[in-house]
Amino acid sequence: MTTTGPARRARAAQRGPEPRERGQSPVGRAFQVLRCLVETGDDWGVRELAGHLGMPPSAVHRALGVLEEEGAVRRDPATGRYLLGFDFLRLARVATDSFPLWKTARPMLQELVGRQDETALMNIYDYQRMELFVAACVESTQPIRYTEQLHKWLPVHAGATGLAILAFLCESDRERVLDQRGLPALTERTVPDRETLDRALERIRADGYAVSRGQRVRGAAAIAAPIFDRHRVIGDIALTIPDFRYPEDDLERVAADVIRCARAVSKAHGANG
Repeated sequence: MTTTGPARRARAAQRGPEPRERGQSPVGRAFQVLRCLVETGDDWGVRELAGHLGMPPSAVHRALGVLEEEGAVRRDPATGRYLLGFDFLRLARVATDSFPLWKTARPMLQELVGRQDETALMNIYDYQRMELFVAACVESTQPIRYTEQLHKWLPVHAGATGLAILAFLCESDRERVLDQRGLPALTERTVPDRETLDRALERIRADGYAVSRGQRVRGAAAIAAPIFDRHRVIGDIALTIPDFRYPEDDLERVAADVIRCARAVSKAHGANG
């Protein structure tokens, strides 16, 4: 089906198989196979896929058989390679369009962009993976603007989009992230150590928002405020800004607007106070 697949598969192969404690059941293995097809967007042969996932070819073949029966994957009759199935793509679109948090947040993000004319994001935190992903993006109309790839897993220890979440995790969850993920440097401005990070998180909790300049991506700045459900932080709302347009002299006003948007999304999602 695809002629661009080899390059992406080569990058996936360079990363190597992802060791997991979960995923040893038939359902878990099938989900690993499906995840790989989704995240690479490529077609795969059975042995190639087994090598990438570190699974026996027989297990991958069984998983693909089950997924094919349910319409989640399909086999190219010309090549014998496996691709995402049309029914899975249909269901993915239905699920995305009906995601309640996205439906609620989108008009609020549009209003925020209308006021600030900078790109607005809604980021969602996964407590199991201990990472965030960009669930929604409304872009600025500026000719030079910063955007973020949707649905890509990102760390929470660097950049305002992560720190606004990390600061409001309960202590045990925050310690688990830092113990297991550490503080790998993404740029020369990434927070370098726990002491510096702890001070930054304390400031974020006091202010109610996080700011960063070049901590995760050089030349990119961000202002982010957390969003909550009835029980805990679930993500944040962020403005992403080219560093040369960072509103240093107007930061409090812009941050207050981001906080208002985050609070409105939180309230719509059941947060109380």
